Formats: sequence, structure tokens, C-alpha cells
Amino acid sequence: MEKSALIFVSLLFLVVIFVNNGAFAQANVGLKEKSYIRYHRKIIDAEYAIFVKNDSLGGLNIFDETFLDYDFVYVDDCIEAFQLALVFKQDTLALRFLKKAMQNGFELQLFDLLNQGCLCNYFTKKNQKINLFEFFLAKHGDELKSYFDSENPKYVEKIKKQQQIFIELYENHIIEQLYKQNEQKIDFHYRRGAKTYKEVSEQNIQFIESLFEQRNFVGEQNLGIYTDNLVKNLGTPYFSIDELAKKVLKNYKFKGSLDDVPYNKESDYFGASPIFIMSFHNPNGYNRLLPYADEAIDKGFLHPREFAVLLKSNDKNKDEYEQLGMDFYEKIPTNLDAINKKRRAKYLPPFEVDYYKHKFQHERKVQLFFGFFKQSR
Repeated sequence: MEKSALIFVSLLFLVVIFVNNGAFAQANVGLKEKSYIRYHRKIIDAEYAIFVKNDSLGGLNIFDETFLDYDFVYVDDCIEAFQLALVFKQDTLALRFLKKAMQNGFELQLFDLLNQGCLCNYFTKKNQKINLFEFFLAKHGDELKSYFDSENPKYVEKIKKQQQIFIELYENHIIEQLYKQNEQKIDFHYRRGAKTYKEVSEQNIQFIESLFEQRNFVGEQNLGIYTDNLVKNLGTPYFSIDELAKKVLKNYKFKGSLDDVPYNKESDYFGASPIFIMSFHNPNGYNRLLPYADEAIDKGFLHPREFAVLLKSNDKNKDEYEQLGMDFYEKIPTNLDAINKKRRAKYLPPFEVDYYKHKFQHERKVQLFFGFFKQSR
């Protein structure tokens, strides 16, 4: 009897160990699943289902599952999914996708900035608006306004944690744009001591690189996307980007106007971010950030498509850029497998996803590509 009891206890102990180890393994899997490499691949799965397999509901459900898995998600992905849900008449999903965007800082007036311009016709179509959501917004307007009022303060508090870097990055961006457009008109070099645009660009990439080197990654996740409302509520000395720009121009004793310095404003919400612009303007931006790119992407601070487009800024990287097939609107290439292998290594969707997504965008008159000339997000 005692021997049987001992065997039973031993077996029970082994079962407990096995269960605990299994639970520990599952916990680790859960942690790994928060990887933003996984996030981007899930977004790709959703797009593949919709644009290649013509499985609209399956793809929308993958979007939904992915957004539920992550607190921070890229606003562009939400707005893409939102438009697709409206196209496929999935009102409930559309509402969930839009609320997720609002949790991450989206404001309803920003819908006015969506347009039909894209990589293939940016300048001819960028003034043609998207007319998809008027009825939806009218139907859910009160609910959405109430939701924004409850959620936006939480978003602002998150961005406040990086308030100092937020201001410094935008100031750097303004200074660079000032030099880029007006180098010959600047008489006084405030604080930096830089005399040329090239020197300013180098200082900017050094600053971004130093943050990445310290693993203090910066991006949409912790800096948000600029809106006047965000800066107004951050509690900085500035009520808008224009106020910061006025200070910069005054310090440089610049005799021109704000119109002479094309810095990012709220109207650029769906365009390129200042971090991307400063990195792109420096021909070594891609190579300087390369040692940190995988980690920054995995932690959700660097968007893989933005990073890939940085290749375009340096002729030495031209071949690598072209091998990714980033001009996806022309035709499906014959060396598709080779292109897709390189794309997957950079966490980009298969070429055919972008190709059919681009066709869908024009056919349904929606905006599904974002960032730098509608290419980098």
C-alpha cells in the first residue's frame, strides 16, 4: 500500500512538473507572439486572403484578431482595414477597426486627408478625396465622439513619456527643412554651429542613430503621429508645430516666412514621418540604422516598409532596392520567387499582394497605401 502510494505521489509530481513546464512554454509563446514581426506577418496574411485569395471575410477576421492581440497597432493598418470593412459591408468590424485607430491617436477630421493618389499617379490624383464613409460617420458620429473623448487622454499620456524627444526630433526636422530649402539665406547658425545642409543632415542621423544605439527606439508607437490636438494636449511650451517653427526661424534670424520651410504638419498625417524624412535625406540613413533594424522592427518602432524604402536614398543600395520590386504597380515579374524571398527577409508582403492591392485601390477608389509618396507604409 505504501509502495503504491509512493508511486502515485511520484507520478503526480511528474504530472505537475509536466503541466507547469507546459504552462511556462505557453507563457513564453505568448510573449513571442507580441513580436511585431509576427504582427506584420499577420497583416500580410489578412491582405493575402483579401487581395489574392478573394476571401474578404477571412481577411477581415485576421485583421480583427491581430488588432485584438496588440495594444499598439499602426493607424494606417486600421484605416486600411476600416475602408475594406465598409467596402465589404461589414459595419460591425468597421466600427471596431476605427475605434482601434482612435485608441492609437486617430481623429475623425483626418478622414479629409485620405485621397486617391498613389505611387503611380500621386500628383494627378492626390486631390481626389475618398467618399466612402460619410453615411457611416453620420450613423455612428455621437458614439465615436464619446469614444474619442474617453480614449484620447490615455493616448496623450503615453506620448508624454517621450515629450522631450518628441520636441527635439520635430525641431531637428524643422531645422533640416530650413537648411534644405534656404541654405544660402541663413546668416546666423543657432546652437548647432552647422554651416551647410549636409552638416545638419549628418547631425540629425547621428541623433537618431544614438537613440537606436541606446535601444531607446522611437517611432509611431511612442511618439504618435503629429496632430494639432496632440501637441496642444502634451503640455509643451508650443501649441502647434507652427509655434515651434516660429521659434526656430527666430533663433536663426531667418527673414523668410513659415511657407518657405515645408515641415510636417497635420495635413501630412498619412505621409512620411519626420524620422523617416531625416533618415531618407541622409544617403547613409539605411546603413546607419541597419545594425538595429531587426530589433526595432520586432519591438514595433520601425516599420519594415519604411526601412526598405530608405534603400532608395543611396545609389549604392539601388540594386538591393530594385530587387525588392517596390514599383509593384506595373506588372507581375517573371522572377517572382526570387523577389518574394528577398521581400520576406525584410518582412514585406509578397509582390502579388501589393500588385492586387494596388489594383483594388483604384477599382474601389480607396486609399490602402500610405507614407512617402504612398509607398512606405
